[in-house]
Amino acid sequence: MKKKRKLPKLTGVSTPFGGVSWAPAEDERKKRIESVVETYRANANSHPPKTSGFNGLVQAGVFILADDSEIREVCERVQEYGDRSPLGKYEDKLQDVDLHALFAVAKKRGYDFLREGNPEKIANELKAREDGQTSLAQQPPPR
Repeated sequence: MKKKRKLPKLTGVSTPFGGVSWAPAEDERKKRIESVVETYRANANSHPPKTSGFNGLVQAGVFILADDSEIREVCERVQEYGDRSPLGKYEDKLQDVDLHALFAVAKKRGYDFLREGNPEKIANELKAREDGQTSLAQQPPPR
């Protein structure tokens, strides 16, 4: 009995000439990451800088990224160019937090990183959810 050969996952990509090119999913992943890195760096390194940090990631299109590993790769790539990490002073505190989930919650709530600044509040809620605890927002008010 022959073993079935595993084929790479393919996704359709529009070409400039109106056709469709079939590229492996890994190519799509690289394109998403590169797009966010380029936009982030352009915004952060403009004169004067438009934005950086968490808000810079949002403005650069962090929501097109598929998961935590892609967001972390963007942060690593930004640092490879000699720029500061988009996670800034929160980088160590967010090591065990799913950044994709953090940004999804922020988007759902309309969280403004420029105004509210601190992603730790969302991160702590995500950690509590993982630990099976009720978030502060779900607890009844004190009497």
